[in-house]
Amino acid sequence: MEVGEHGRESEPMSRVPGWLLFLVLSALTVLVCLLSFLKEGGEAGLHAWVRDSARFATAYFGTAFVTSSLVRLWPLPWTLWLRRRRRAMGLSFAFAMTVHLAGLTALWASGPEAFLQDTGLLTWLGGGTAYGFIYLLAFTSSDAAQRALGPRNWQRLHTFGGWVIWIVFTQTLTFGVLAGERAQWVPALFMWGVAGLRLVTFRR
Repeated sequence: MEVGEHGRESEPMSRVPGWLLFLVLSALTVLVCLLSFLKEGGEAGLHAWVRDSARFATAYFGTAFVTSSLVRLWPLPWTLWLRRRRRAMGLSFAFAMTVHLAGLTALWASGPEAFLQDTGLLTWLGGGTAYGFIYLLAFTSSDAAQRALGPRNWQRLHTFGGWVIWIVFTQTLTFGVLAGERAQWVPALFMWGVAGLRLVTFRR
């Protein structure tokens, strides 16, 4: 598989449409979260649902967020493939966060008082802001929205919104690492690495 003279992705990779990638990733997210819930059961199962959906969302968001930087640094078939399916990856992220929200809602319904005690004002403000931008970016992830907003305004919105989401995700993961949660190390490093690549290509 090679990139042609004009940077086009190879033919075998181009056969996977974006909508199919979205369906596969969304189905995978739901399946894993459901299996985790059934395995643990009860409140522990809901916590597993929330944890796994957050991990999928982090992977999808980080990939979509860093794709343009990867192409600039390494214009290879797989980076070009990712760039052409960045919209599908972003929508998969929004779907995973919807699954995450469903788990949080179920946790709240199972014990409102305990749930509210575990969430502070910063969590509500950060989470609410992140979700606002997640759905705003998802609803404007279309050619029609780009034409309506104009390419420059659309780019500004998605760049600013992406960084807001990155800040909320990364501070949550970083605080988790500082609190001694070992499971947060890998996603936290992943998110910091994503930001590093973005800044490297920005300076170039």
